[in-house]
Amino acid sequence: MAAKRPQPPHFIEPQLSLRVESPPEGKGWCHELKFDGYRLHARIAGDVRLLTRNGLNWADRYRAIAAALSRLKHSAYIDG
Repeated sequence: MAAKRPQPPHFIEPQLSLRVESPPEGKGWCHELKFDGYRLHARIAGDVRLLTRNGLNWADRYRAIAAALSRLKHSAYIDG
């Protein structure tokens, strides 16, 4: 009998960026520019949910993305 695969979490609260005057100095730091726009998590577990940072499902607003993700064969939780 095949083992049941674990389901992805229902929601992971995203880490939000912090506005600062200048980036930290010294070795070991990596910096990423923040662009305005929407940040969505994709939860794929039988159905597809595109989750906002507040946990709202926007799959109906981005139907083409949700449809493409629905073709994946495995469950996943994707931050992007």
